[in-house]
Amino acid sequence: MLSTLSESELEQVFRASGGRTRIAASLLRARVEAGLPAGDTDPDRTVAMLSPELTPTVGAGSRESAVLYLLALFAWTPQITPSMVDLVHAAFAAAEVATSATPEELTSLLTAEGLLAASADTDVVFTVPDLIRALMRRVTSVDANLAEKSPREALGAAVSDSIGRQRSDRREGLTEVVELVVELRDWHVLERGWARR
Repeated sequence: MLSTLSESELEQVFRASGGRTRIAASLLRARVEAGLPAGDTDPDRTVAMLSPELTPTVGAGSRESAVLYLLALFAWTPQITPSMVDLVHAAFAAAEVATSATPEELTSLLTAEGLLAASADTDVVFTVPDLIRALMRRVTSVDANLAEKSPREALGAAVSDSIGRQRSDRREGLTEVVELVVELRDWHVLERGWARR
């Protein structure tokens, strides 16, 4: 199976999985079983072929769960710019995640683990590896003992708050916020934010 991939395709799968060989191997196996080339890059097929067993479970009571929760927040942002990092950290606070660690500490841990990669792009601070992003977006609920809100609800609350606090003559970061709302597919977030202005 691996012998059918070129060196660049192997590197691409490795990077997309954040170096998690179990995720990469599962995807390659699914592609081969479906009769697709191992190096197939169609994003929709790729997401569909990621096994449900790979979806993380975000429980309660551990630092790992808080880290996964923060990663789920980052996974929803289309581009992780400095203002999006601030918004994600605000969403983490809005969710009232049961942890003594700060979002900044957990962000450092995510970068150390390769789940957030530093970006060379001047506007983008971090990127989430593609396969990790797809898996983390599957996290739709969390243990009530870990957080008060799901990642999408927490981001919605942070977006509403961000829009509500903006002055009518200033629009910094508004495009990014609207792009995030499109990803979340929650238009009520905009309504709540504008109602607070």
